[in-house]
Amino acid sequence: MVGRGVGLFACEGGTYEIDDLVLDHATRDVAEIHHPATLGIQIAKEIADELNVPAFYVNPMPVDELCDEARMTGVKGLYRTARSHPLNQKQVAIHHSEVVGKKYEDCNYVILHMGGGISITAHKKGRMVDTSRAGDAQGAICPNRSGDLCVDDIANLLKKGYTFEDCYELASNRGGLVDLLGTDDVRKVKEMIANGDKFAKLCYDAMIYTIIKWTAMMAGAMYGEVDGILLTGGMAYDEELVERIKQGCEWIAPVYVYAGSFETEGMASGAIRVLSGQEQAKKYTGKPVWDGFDFVD
Repeated sequence: MVGRGVGLFACEGGTYEIDDLVLDHATRDVAEIHHPATLGIQIAKEIADELNVPAFYVNPMPVDELCDEARMTGVKGLYRTARSHPLNQKQVAIHHSEVVGKKYEDCNYVILHMGGGISITAHKKGRMVDTSRAGDAQGAICPNRSGDLCVDDIANLLKKGYTFEDCYELASNRGGLVDLLGTDDVRKVKEMIANGDKFAKLCYDAMIYTIIKWTAMMAGAMYGEVDGILLTGGMAYDEELVERIKQGCEWIAPVYVYAGSFETEGMASGAIRVLSGQEQAKKYTGKPVWDGFDFVD
């Protein structure tokens, strides 16, 4: 039995067994993610116990494999952590590697998960070494998240009477196209463009522009050594968007499209790899995988 892994402390990617500690942390949402998928572990564990079968979760939301350089900011004691879509991204990476006859751990990819939120991630030899922080005022403009906002932008919003909670909402679930145009449905945005709405076209173009820009940044994080750029998520069904990303990014590496979500396949294949002996299930430690540099005061 497999459930979504949410509400836990940060960990490396892989397939994890659901034990009592995992169940306790997911139930209490110790990572304060406040996401309905925290129920996934609880449901999987309850059903597994009834059937007397193992329970797992795979590449959970808090996967954090950033390289040391990617953690740094210009403020002492303030560090970046990862927030992306690891379950879908890693499944697409593993599948694509199999298609081209390689191992995920031997390849370098830039992977774009493009749904309501967009995360653009550098996958270097099987690890997600850098990423845009989807939902944290960083990254591309999204259907329902703001993307990049600088400190001045947020300060000005606060001066205008916005609360901290308002700013967080704009960054995480009601910014981007939904704030700009009143919808997070890209199909409706394209209808607006077809009807002559110039501002809708500007917003759509800006979203694509920021996607291309962040893709190039993630390629730079791997010094340009990129085997492929993989597009996934619901927005990858948009042929115009895909074609324009190709135009902006194919100078980096070939672009491959895996439209839609592969999270269900990711959970199933992760469990299969463990049950078939290809991998060993990992054990959740109950502590963040990264908690600062031991050589920094």
